[in-house]
Order: sequence, then C-alpha cells, then structure tokens
Amino acid sequence: MVALNLMVEAPAHILAGLSNGSLERIGGVVRDVDTKQVVMWLRDTGATPANTLLGMTTAASLLHVGVAVVGFAIVIDKLNQIEKTLQLMQASLKNINYKIDLGFYANFRTAANLAQNAFSMQRLDNRQVSAMAAINRFLEAQHIYTDLVDQQIPYKSKITAAYLQTLYLAYLMEARCYLELEHKC
Repeated sequence: MVALNLMVEAPAHILAGLSNGSLERIGGVVRDVDTKQVVMWLRDTGATPANTLLGMTTAASLLHVGVAVVGFAIVIDKLNQIEKTLQLMQASLKNINYKIDLGFYANFRTAANLAQNAFSMQRLDNRQVSAMAAINRFLEAQHIYTDLVDQQIPYKSKITAAYLQTLYLAYLMEARCYLELEHKC
C-alpha cells in the first residue's frame, strides 16, 4: 500500500482537539471521541486533475455540504436540480441524436429515500437492512456515474460536470449511511 500525503485545511480549534485527544481523525472525517459525532470533513486543498477538470472546484464548492449536516432532503433536492439541468441538456441534444439516460436518477432518488427512511425507523434490525439496501444502491450509482464520467471526459461537455456532481453525492450519501449506522446502531 502506498501512503498518500494530502494537504488539508482545518481551523485551529480542530487542530487543538486532535492534539489533546478530544477529537479523532478517521480518513477525511474529524469526529468527537466521546459522542462519535462528525465535527468536520477534511477537504484536500491541493490541485488534482479532478478539481481542475471543467472547473470542478466551483462545482464542488457548490455541493460542499458536510456529511454531518447534510440532510437526506437536501441531497434529494440537489439531485433534482442536477436532473433538471440534464433534462435541459437532453432537450438541446435531441438535434444531434444523443440521449442522456435519466433513469439512473430514479434509482439514486430511491436510495436517498431508503436511507432517509432507514434512520427514522425504531427497530435496529429494520434500520440496518434498509440502510444496507440504500448503501448498495449508492454503490451501484457510483459505478454507473463513474462510467458515464469516463465516457464524457473526451467530449469536455457540461454533462460531465453534472455526472461528477452526482458521483460526489453518491459517495457523500454512502458515507453518511455508514456514519449513521455506526452512531445509531
């Protein structure tokens, strides 16, 4: 395994918490040691091809919603916005006989609804089953949108940015589900 050295930004109080042991870092997440609540998501500040591709720094900043504070309703709203953007693009692309498959968004929306419902359930076993079903759909979405991004990169189209935003949301929601499972189960 190769070690990655990434530059991240963190406020002084986060660094102090990490130093004194009241906070812990797990990957890109900083959480309270006692409550296991996410305090902050660390964000890579270095320039990467993904950040520079099609101005994705701007797109990522528009979508930058920490997993600790993002609600499932917010993700569903963001997903609807992306879907509307793709519908507008699809209408203009009909002239060149190109189709954007919007059916994948129905699966993603179902996953978000499953996740939202999972964490409102009282019974632990039902919560776990529903959350894992949502996670599986988020993983499926990650594969689909990774493939779609790979197909669109050579064309440098605006569709690529929408697909990357959706991929970002899929990873975000999967992480949120795992954190909720750990916290509430």
